[in-house]
Amino acid sequence: MVVAREGLPLWRRLASRLAVTFLALTTLGILLTGYLEYRELKQDFQRVIGGFLLNIARAGALLLDGDQHQAVVTRGKNDTPAYGALRAQLQRIQQANQLEEPVYTLTSFTGEDGRLAVTSRGQEPVGKEYRLPPETQPSLRRVLTEGKPAITPIYSNERGTWVTGFAPIVNRKGKTVAVLNVDHRADAYLIALANLRRSL
Repeated sequence: MVVAREGLPLWRRLASRLAVTFLALTTLGILLTGYLEYRELKQDFQRVIGGFLLNIARAGALLLDGDQHQAVVTRGKNDTPAYGALRAQLQRIQQANQLEEPVYTLTSFTGEDGRLAVTSRGQEPVGKEYRLPPETQPSLRRVLTEGKPAITPIYSNERGTWVTGFAPIVNRKGKTVAVLNVDHRADAYLIALANLRRSL
């Protein structure tokens, strides 16, 4: 004898259970795919922009005379011919790579602080204190200890959201005397990522 199933509540029917399970698995699959795509895009951005900044910093540091840079830092003045020559070189680096943000050098690192030495834009005093964002410090330490260029993860400070490339500036003896800093503003990218995240 066959028992009629019409009298069962909706939630106990096999077809209803299968439909709800299918809907839940489909939704979970879409969300997981969206999350993985978001993460992949973020990593791609860091890889592409990071590589771009790393190459600029690496090539730019080779154009800067470390001994001349040391002399500028020792004198502590931004109105000398040596400062002007380094500044002109930084301006060429900025213009050739179509960078919106100024390119600058840092020196005298102690804990969370460094000192600004030469900048491609503005008239900052040589030796002005420069607070290092915490996210940049591991990359900067690598540059100083290993003498190799490095990039930062995406980080934010009071001036915006950034990715930064660093490269060592060396003197004739091969000693790192300063670090070339190349910034890229990442605000627009993060807004686009946030919009993508909201659309998921």
